[in-house]
Amino acid sequence: MTPANGRPGVRGALSQLLVAANRATGDGTWARVKICAADDCAWAFFDATKNRSRAWCEWGCGNRVKTRNYRARRKAAATGA
Repeated sequence: MTPANGRPGVRGALSQLLVAANRATGDGTWARVKICAADDCAWAFFDATKNRSRAWCEWGCGNRVKTRNYRARRKAAATGA
């Protein structure tokens, strides 16, 4: 399959990616491309929130982090630390 730019294979895919990144830089949307805040996730995502506050690629990552932090606080409170 040949991409819209006429170049087949990896070169075609990379050129499309670079064109998209260049356009995003030009129109200001590149600042909305973020990396998931979860330590065990490295996905990139587009933050479409109005105030640009999204931190996780999906609800699962955020839920895992929040649950882990909650349990750590509860454990610390129970041990008196």
